[in-house]
Amino acid sequence: MDLQLQGVQDERTYELVVVSQPKIGCAFEDQPLSRIPISPPLIARLRIFDRDGVEITAGDDLPFFTCQVSLLTEDGRSADLVRSIPRLTEPEAPVASGSTRRRATGRKASSSRKASGSSRVVSQSASTSTSTSTTASLSGASSELGLPTSLSIPTRMLAGDRPAHADIYFDENNQRRLLFIFPEVSVRHVGKFRFQLNLTRLPSSSSSIPIPSFALASIVTEVFTVVERSEFNITAAEGIVSALAAQGYNFPMLNSSSLIE
Repeated sequence: MDLQLQGVQDERTYELVVVSQPKIGCAFEDQPLSRIPISPPLIARLRIFDRDGVEITAGDDLPFFTCQVSLLTEDGRSADLVRSIPRLTEPEAPVASGSTRRRATGRKASSSRKASGSSRVVSQSASTSTSTSTTASLSGASSELGLPTSLSIPTRMLAGDRPAHADIYFDENNQRRLLFIFPEVSVRHVGKFRFQLNLTRLPSSSSSIPIPSFALASIVTEVFTVVERSEFNITAAEGIVSALAAQGYNFPMLNSSSLIE
């Protein structure tokens, strides 16, 4: 019986459709508490088909479907983490002690010793400058390539609820739809990005059907732009966003105008 159930489950196919495509975002940089969500919000529809290609409902599986969002660059590379490099500072020169100054006052150094000491100081200064410049150059190059360095600190680019659970709502045409909604997602830095959505199914304690480790469906959005706060303008609510708001769904994006000062 379990094998038959597994066969039925395996014969289902799944499809994610982006029904609300993000267009613009506001970079929150180092101020996550005052971040503004992507506009319009990311929303995806889940479609389920049987082995004959007929669209069916989720049934009892509805609570177990989850969708995870990740960030990609414009050309499709992972952008979930950014590596920032702390500013390099030169060490302060040691302060001469009183005893050292007294010893230096009562002793006259030879001209050759002066020349040698001067040479050492110049050499040490040049070496320190070259070392600092080389380290900064290598660190900058590694950061530009997205590679980890000994000085880099990984920081998450995405903020907000990254996994979403499926729920049923009516769209702008009054049709029942199975939707994944991401109302609070925002991006840390400016640039051009895409979102990738992966559909998975959580295990059920009442089911013996094995859960696949891979995504049941995946989709990548179109490119959207993240700008500075001074350049950000919220898009008007329309289409499915307007329909969901009319059903009582609370989108923080629609109340974010007061944050843009």
